[in-house]
Amino acid sequence: MLHHTTTHLDAARRGLDRRIDLHARLLGAGPRVPDDAVVLRHATDDDRIALRALAAREGRDVPREPVLLALAVGRPIAAIGLTDRKVLADPDWPTGRAVDALQAAAAEHSPWPARIARLRALLARRRGPALRDRPSAR
Repeated sequence: MLHHTTTHLDAARRGLDRRIDLHARLLGAGPRVPDDAVVLRHATDDDRIALRALAAREGRDVPREPVLLALAVGRPIAAIGLTDRKVLADPDWPTGRAVDALQAAAAEHSPWPARIARLRALLARRRGPALRDRPSAR
């Protein structure tokens, strides 16, 4: 009985995959891309036109720079602003996992550790040697 159920689930999954690919081709997006074929990289000046086109397809503004891109088959399918965390996703592509990967990568680019380190260095310079060498009252 278990083998029979597994066979039906596999057939249903294959049918769903074929429908998704057909839907993507009808929308002009081409076949669905496996997750490992999505590449993340920082946007450059050469990507401005592609970012504007992606924003226009979604009806939103381009995120503030720096921007991280998700590319499939060499084409930007999603983007995230590293400062404002605004996300763009091509409505013609299945971009859910690409957006998840962009958000995870953006979380690693948090400006807070660098800001905290600069603040600590500034406070240490302002305290001077007399305050730094004094024992704390803990």
